Amino acid sequence: MPRTAVALTDPTRAGLALNQTAADTVNGNYIDNPDRSIIFLNNPTGGAINVTIQYSGTWDGLAVAGRVISCAVGFTILGGFRPGTHYQDADLGRLYIDAPSASLLLAAIRFPVGS
Repeated sequence: MPRTAVALTDPTRAGLALNQTAADTVNGNYIDNPDRSIIFLNNPTGGAINVTIQYSGTWDGLAVAGRVISCAVGFTILGGFRPGTHYQDADLGRLYIDAPSASLLLAAIRFPVGS
């Protein structure tokens, strides 16, 4: 099965409404073109949830382990994903996120280009 997409939300002058997506614990989630975005992880449970951001690169021929982030109760905000390091599919520009709990909600906001 393919990973579940997390829709990027574009801010407007009228405001911003986060489009939250439940974590897909079986297939994982992805965000398209996250280089100009901030990712929100919403953990409404009673304990921390570890989320893994996958890396696409290698170091000295060896695969690099994913970045594990502990998400406390409430919101955890992530950003600064470089295409050469984080994107799993360079052609599609996707960031892969794996979470063990479907109660975790993911959202992403894209920064506008220019002002």
